[in-house]
Amino acid sequence: MAIMDLVMYSDLATFQHNVISSKVGHLVMVLLTVDVGLIIFFGQIGPMMMNFGSPLEQFEWETMDGQGTNGLGMSEFGILVWQDFQFACGVYPAYKVFVTSVRTEATDNVKRLRHHPSIALFHGNNEDYQMILQWGDVKLFTAIKIYKDVLPSIVKALYDPPIPYHHRSLYGGQGWDTADPTIGDVYQWNIWGGKELLYQEYDLMGGRFVSEFGMPSLPSMRTIKYWMVSAPAQEWHAQRSFKRHFAIVMNENFRVTEDLETYAFRMQVMRSESIRFAYQSWRRGWGGHRK
Repeated sequence: MAIMDLVMYSDLATFQHNVISSKVGHLVMVLLTVDVGLIIFFGQIGPMMMNFGSPLEQFEWETMDGQGTNGLGMSEFGILVWQDFQFACGVYPAYKVFVTSVRTEATDNVKRLRHHPSIALFHGNNEDYQMILQWGDVKLFTAIKIYKDVLPSIVKALYDPPIPYHHRSLYGGQGWDTADPTIGDVYQWNIWGGKELLYQEYDLMGGRFVSEFGMPSLPSMRTIKYWMVSAPAQEWHAQRSFKRHFAIVMNENFRVTEDLETYAFRMQVMRSESIRFAYQSWRRGWGGHRK
């Protein structure tokens, strides 16, 4: 879901209104075609909580929800939204002035968005608890006040009937545990990252609600040529760690090639196959004990 959000929103903020209208309308139809029922407006990159209340942002949301010029929206097709507040992958302060600012901006945005029928829940933060676990100093996490008190109280006060509030993701429901697959939501990035397991083993890596998973891939050669034909040399070598991650998975499933076009195509095939393995195996296991 988050990957779908990344595809949809990373490039829209620079477009003019008429371009956004046609592009977003098309992307809504893509969601419908591939049977997506829920997408995440991701707090780290999504525009919904950035530049609060800007005309461009408001137009974008209205268009997504069928109130723009094309009239094709998520609410008409039953596509739901997991709406993040803009806290992600960090440790935020909780001194009085900052919390007051958060309260003001969150109140303004919940009021602005609450009439959209496609919003299924509001979500406090993405991976902030995980950052604390990795760094090992829970005492630094003063922003827990924002996620457990400030934001849920705003959502509760402004929604009638009430709407769910999920205070963090990952969330295992047991104190600081973020990896319990039987409680809350989990991420599953142990294919091309993490433990670098085989994607054919996705059936062993499910959870009650897998809110992030997937396999990245290179785009088509047409896109690569468009973006990289005049790029400086250092751009071709950026994010070298990803090349290593991809090479490990590719070498386990395809013959080695030095031809970029063939490599890009095979990565797209591999991505498609890995997603198929995940969905098929998790659907078969749905409904079992603690599943």
